[in-house]
Formats: sequence, C-alpha cells, structure tokens
Amino acid sequence: MIVLGLSTAALVLLGWLALYSVGETSLYYAFWAAVDSAGLDYSSNEADSLPVRVVSLALSIGGMLVTALLLTLVSESIGKKVDDLKKGKSDVLESGHVVIIGWSVKVFCLLEELCMGKETSGGVPIVIVAEMKKEEMEEQITVRNINTYGSTIICRTGDPLLRANLSKVSCEYASSIIVLSTQPTPEESDARMMHVVMNLLSMHYEMMTLTKGTEKEGGLSGHIVAEVCGQDHAELIRQMAPMYPGAKEKVHFMETTDLIARLMVQVNA
Repeated sequence: MIVLGLSTAALVLLGWLALYSVGETSLYYAFWAAVDSAGLDYSSNEADSLPVRVVSLALSIGGMLVTALLLTLVSESIGKKVDDLKKGKSDVLESGHVVIIGWSVKVFCLLEELCMGKETSGGVPIVIVAEMKKEEMEEQITVRNINTYGSTIICRTGDPLLRANLSKVSCEYASSIIVLSTQPTPEESDARMMHVVMNLLSMHYEMMTLTKGTEKEGGLSGHIVAEVCGQDHAELIRQMAPMYPGAKEKVHFMETTDLIARLMVQVNA
C-alpha cells in the first residue's frame, strides 16, 4: 500500500508539472487537473471551494486505500487456499472411497491391487494420508506409472495420529480403511498402528452415539484393515474392543506377509 501511495503521489506531481508546462493554466488549477487525471475524485457542488476540494480528495484517497486493502486480503486468502491445495491440506469430500493411512514401499503394490480389484465397478477414489509431502507422494506414484483402471488417487499430508486429519480424509464414510505399518521397528509400527486404530474406533463409537435413533444410525461405513507386526499387539486391541460396540466386526488385523491377499477379500466384500 505504501508503494501504491508513493506511485500515485509521483504521478500527480509529474502530471501537475507537465500540465503547467504545456497548458495556459495556473499552478493551482494544474494541480487539481492532475489530481483528477490520476483518478482521485474531488468533485462536489462547490468545486471552486478549496476546503471542499481537500476534504473530497481525502475521502477519495481513503476509499482508494480501503479498496487496496480489500484486494490485498482477497488475494492473500485465495493464495492461501491455492497453497493448501498444493500441499494437500484441503478436506476430501468423498464417500465410498478407500483410505490408506501411512506410507511405505507396500503402498504401490496396494494401489495396483486396489485399482485392479475395483475395475469392474468403474474405479473408486483412493485417498492416501501420510506425513510425507503431497508433492513427493504424487511424484513417486507417477514414477511407478500405476494403471488406475478408472480409479482416482488422492494424496493428503497430515499426521494420522491426529483425529482431525482422519476426519479430513472422510474416514467416517470410507468403504475401507487400511492402516499400514510405517515405522523402522515392529514395536514402533504396532504402537502407531494401535493409536490410529483406537482413534478410528473412537470415531466409530461417537458416530453411533450421535446418530442413535435417527435414520442415519451407525458408525464408520467401512471395515478397518490394519497391518500388524506382532499378533500380541492385535490381541491387546481385541481385548479393548468391547469398549466400542461393533468393534470386533469392524477391525481386521493381518501380518505383513498376508496383507495383499487378505486385503483384497476385505475391499471386495
């Protein structure tokens, strides 16, 4: 805005001197002519009155500054939205889609199998949410040249341990939710998987509570398929499942070696 004000002042000054040099008018009228030519309105019913001209000019400058401020705010707001879209921070408004939580080398095989399995239905949206940057995920998927068979792959950046990020990808309305093992050690991977699964089961329970007695009664739409490195950790979650009605039927655990084969049974069920 400072640059805009200085540019306008310089324009008025140069125009004032130019009009005075080439015209036959006084410095006083040359100045007001330059102001008018610069787009600053000072007109009124008492156009020959200096105080009225000064007040009108001040109002015009104020209006110009307000307009510039509004344009700046709108531009910043649009820029932030575009930046959020590029960084994968926007919400996914889908239903009946497949959500993959986490990123590992297994994700490419999963995508190929999911896309192939959903070919007969014309494909489905497949949403990946992980802490990796959206651009990096999309680049790696592009390099693999995966045949999507009509499916759409959507990447979102976010920590899956936060429920807000799970809601951002509409886990509530997904047909299947796949939780991948992503950490370097089995213990860390299972601890993270348990955290994510418990968050999902909590969402499931809250949805069932909020929709009880309504036409849309129910919890999470789809099944949760979680990759587990140690069956003792899966058993721990099964023991906690009674806290959440319907959790035993909702969650399915599988070891890494069985992931692809058993997954296809779940997503096509």
